[in-house]
Amino acid sequence: DCLLALAAVISITVLAGDNWVAFALMAGGLWFTAAGLGVLTGKYRSLGLPMQAAVIAGMIGVGIFFVVVGDVSGFWERLMNAQLAQFAQLGLEVEHPELLLSQTGIMTGFFISGMVFFSLLAVLLASWWAGKSGGRPVGEMFIEVRLGYVIGGIAAVSGIFATMGFGLLAANLLLVGAVGFLFQGLAVIYWQGAVRKWLGPWFLLLYLPLFLGPQMTIAWIFIVIGLGFIDNWYGLRRGPKDMV
Repeated sequence: DCLLALAAVISITVLAGDNWVAFALMAGGLWFTAAGLGVLTGKYRSLGLPMQAAVIAGMIGVGIFFVVVGDVSGFWERLMNAQLAQFAQLGLEVEHPELLLSQTGIMTGFFISGMVFFSLLAVLLASWWAGKSGGRPVGEMFIEVRLGYVIGGIAAVSGIFATMGFGLLAANLLLVGAVGFLFQGLAVIYWQGAVRKWLGPWFLLLYLPLFLGPQMTIAWIFIVIGLGFIDNWYGLRRGPKDMV
């Protein structure tokens, strides 16, 4: 399926006259990464290991990018200026481009954390399909997700250094770690819902803030990430009978 989809992407981009190599690398990288994580999920019947592997791989990717590129901010500034110029040629205007350019220092973290997020989302979707075909239900695996002390320690140290303003590397590592704790925070909430038998489609209320504007969305993301980080150090998944 990945190979057929990759062939379709390459064909469309060639017909459109766009840079098919870039599209092929991005699509192939995401899809085959997700497929590799799916192999881990299927072999160990657990979502914890692939999530840990994805976050660690993302952090390593950030480190390699910083070492290879060197001037990371300059790299993204040149790339974004070229993109803005291309938009201008097409008659598209970007409001407040200076705000966009001010984020060049953490664009590596945004880019790689996005890859981690969508790869894990693909694994969750595939696990749901597999559960319907006789595999272990994705809900059972998801409520057990925990990133562990290694990733938690890296995120904690990165957060301290980022808060103190010591280097961009820490801030970028923190962004990648935040994706993992976002999923762990959701796992905590779903665990509570399963153990306490919350009635009805309660999970719809969980995602309601995402439709109430950017401020509510950002606040929701920070709260869920915070839950995941706290649970990593002090277990929040404790039911009436301490089922943990």
